[in-house]
Amino acid sequence: MTAPTDEVADTLAENTSAAMPAVEPPEGRHGAPADPAPPGRPGAASAWWRYGFPAALAACILAIPILVVSGARVVLDSREGREIVTVTDPAAPGWEATVDPTPVMAVAVEGDGGALDHLAVLTLTSDGNGAVIVLPPTTLMPVPGAGTMPFDAVYQLRGANEVRDGLAAILAVGVPEIRVIRPGEWIDLTSPVSPLTVTNTDPVTAPSGSSVGQVIFPRGAIDVPASQVWTYIGTKSPGENELSRMVRTGAFWRAWIQAIAAKRDLEGVVPGEVDSGLGRFLRGLAEKQVVVATLPVVRFLMPDGSGEVFDPIREEVPSFVSQYVPFPAGPEGRRVRLRVLDGTGRLGHGLAAARLLAASGGQIDKVGNASTFDVETTTITYYDEALRGGVEALRDALGVGEVVKSDALNVAVDATVVLGADYAAGQGADPPGGTTMRPPGSGGG
Repeated sequence: MTAPTDEVADTLAENTSAAMPAVEPPEGRHGAPADPAPPGRPGAASAWWRYGFPAALAACILAIPILVVSGARVVLDSREGREIVTVTDPAAPGWEATVDPTPVMAVAVEGDGGALDHLAVLTLTSDGNGAVIVLPPTTLMPVPGAGTMPFDAVYQLRGANEVRDGLAAILAVGVPEIRVIRPGEWIDLTSPVSPLTVTNTDPVTAPSGSSVGQVIFPRGAIDVPASQVWTYIGTKSPGENELSRMVRTGAFWRAWIQAIAAKRDLEGVVPGEVDSGLGRFLRGLAEKQVVVATLPVVRFLMPDGSGEVFDPIREEVPSFVSQYVPFPAGPEGRRVRLRVLDGTGRLGHGLAAARLLAASGGQIDKVGNASTFDVETTTITYYDEALRGGVEALRDALGVGEVVKSDALNVAVDATVVLGADYAAGQGADPPGGTTMRPPGSGGG
C-alpha cells in the first residue's frame, strides 16, 4: 500500500481528533497510578501469558516422550490389518504367495491410408508357452452407447486406445498397452532377422492392375525379405476372405518370432525397447513354445454386399482365452479378485483350481495353503453382497463347495477360496509351477 501524502495524513488526523476525544490513562487519587486490575481484567491476562502459558507449554513438551512410547506400544500390540507371522516354508500351513498376472499387450497393424489391417494380442505365460492371437479388422467390438462396431471403424473414428478397450471387453482381460505399427516401419523392424522363412498356406496373388491374379508369393515355404514384409501382410488376394488371410498373417508372426529366436543374442534383434513394449514381448515369445491362434468368431456377410464382419462367440471366448492368459488381471470391475488356498496339502497351492476359477471370471491375486490341512468342505467366502452372483458362478465351476458371506471389512480381495477334501477327491495332485509367484511384500512386477 502507498504511504499517504502529508496533506492526506493531516486530513486524517483532523477527522480522527474530531470523531474520537482523547482518553486519559486512569489514575488514582492525587494523581497516583490506578490500582492493579482485578482477576479477569487485562492485567490478569498479562500475568497468564507471562507465567502460566510458558509453564503449560513446558509441561506439554515434557509429555511428548511419554505419549510417543505409549502410542508405539499400542501400534506394536495391535493385531488389526497386518500379518503377525510370515510363513516362509511353501509346504507349511499358512504359506501364501502373490500371483503375477499373465503379461498381455496388443498390436494394431495399420494399413495403407491409415486403415486398420489386423490386430494381434501377444501373451507371455510363465510355463514356457506364449501366444499370438490374431483378429480380423472387421471383428465386432462393444461400444458404449452404440451397440457394436467393427474394430476398423472404431480405429478410424476414435483411435488405438478405444480399440484396446474393446479388446479388453471382448477377452475380459486387462490390456495395459497397444502398439501401432505402420507400413513404413516393417523394414526397420524385420531387417535384423531378414529374410523371414514363412510357411505360406495359400498363394498370394495381385489384387488389381495389369498383373491382377498373378502369384506374388507361392504356397509353401518362402523367404520374405524385409522390403516385402508389408506386401506379404497387406495384400488381399481376389476372393480371399479375412479368416484365410488371418491364417497367413499368423504364419508371418510365427516366422518373425522364430527368426528372432535364432538370432536372440544379436544386439538390436528387435529395434527399439528391450525391457518393455514390443521388444520385451517379442524377445519373451522367442524363448517359448508359441501358439498362433485366431479368436473364435462367426462370419456374417453384410446385407449390402460391402464386406464381412466377425462376431466373437461369447460362449467359447472364456475357455479360449484361459489357454493363453491363465492368470488375467482386470479389466477393472469385470473379475472377482480371489485368494485361493489349499486346505488339504495335496493340491499344489490350488494352482489347478486357480486356473479354472480364472477361466470362469476370477482374478487370482494370491495362492497358497490354508491355516490347516484337514479342511473337508470347500468354502468360498465373499465380502460384498453385490458379488454373490459371480461367486456362485465360481462355485459352479469348481463343482463343489459352500458360499459364505462374511462381514469383514478392508479385505484385499473380493473372495477367499479354501479348497477341501471334496474338491481334492476329483483332482490329481498339482505340484507348484506354471506361473510366477512371489511371497507377499517381495516386490517384483
